[in-house]
Amino acid sequence: MDRTWMYNAKRTDAYFCGDLNKFIQVAETHARNEKTQFMPCPCNACKNLRVFNDPFTIRSHVMVIDFVEDYTI
Repeated sequence: MDRTWMYNAKRTDAYFCGDLNKFIQVAETHARNEKTQFMPCPCNACKNLRVFNDPFTIRSHVMVIDFVEDYTI
């Protein structure tokens, strides 16, 4: 997955929001495949260390705080 949108697009752009929705869908699929409800939050405050079972929380964190620097899965 190309990650340039995570850092180069404005968080208010439709392009960013669309790719963020795709990202959340992939994270939800990954969680289901791992047989868990929890997903790590990739925002700059949580840094993948906090987990949530609500994709809305993760989406909100990323929209407000932005992605952690050099995000990797």
